[in-house]
Amino acid sequence: MRIIIVRHAEPDYEHNTITPRGFKEAHVLADRLMKEKIDYVYVSPLGRALDTAKEYLKRSKKPYEILDYIKEFNYLVKDELTGKEKIPWDFQVEYFTSLKHIYDQSYLKNPLFKNSKVETGYKYVTQNFSRLLKKHGYQKHKKYFKVLKENDDTLLFICHLGVECVLLSYLLNIPYVVLAQHIGFTPSSVSIIYTEERIPGIAQFRAQCLGDISHLYKNDMKPSFMGRFREKASDNTRS
Repeated sequence: MRIIIVRHAEPDYEHNTITPRGFKEAHVLADRLMKEKIDYVYVSPLGRALDTAKEYLKRSKKPYEILDYIKEFNYLVKDELTGKEKIPWDFQVEYFTSLKHIYDQSYLKNPLFKNSKVETGYKYVTQNFSRLLKKHGYQKHKKYFKVLKENDDTLLFICHLGVECVLLSYLLNIPYVVLAQHIGFTPSSVSIIYTEERIPGIAQFRAQCLGDISHLYKNDMKPSFMGRFREKASDNTRS
């Protein structure tokens, strides 16, 4: 089985949609997705994800299901460095790297998440995702997956940066905050994860690509800067 996770195109948060540039991204994204064998489509209920999916759905005429639990993962935590509440990634690097256990599997027990709904939210997303995967033939057991019904189906998810990291965390056994802190999932980027079943009945998921934007480069489009920070402190870009 393959799983394709797409972050929505460049967002217009104020109007719950995507920008004019975002619609161009969605168009070339659809070109790419039309070349894939996609069997099931799942979309976030938020406007920026639905508008990203619209061009592909129009061309492919595929049915799709809206999943409430893959809307943006935006639970807040208190940043001790600034005293402000924020999403639980994009921290100043000296603070994030100093957090105890943040890079191992007990990361949700870090005091950073105390008095927040992050752990509850993580369980809500992954428990629902687990039920969906089981329906498609794969059930998580410890840190691998039991194969209930092997298949070569492809599942497409069109969602958001935060929840993409949660889904990848569940599949790859990596703390989601580490993924969100260290991997820049550009708007309209594509991640592909597939199963490997070397022993009958036992599978793992392996990432083929994370945050790929070759469809943008193919069409001479520079990646959006949204979701990024400046490369150098002297840059006059987002800080």
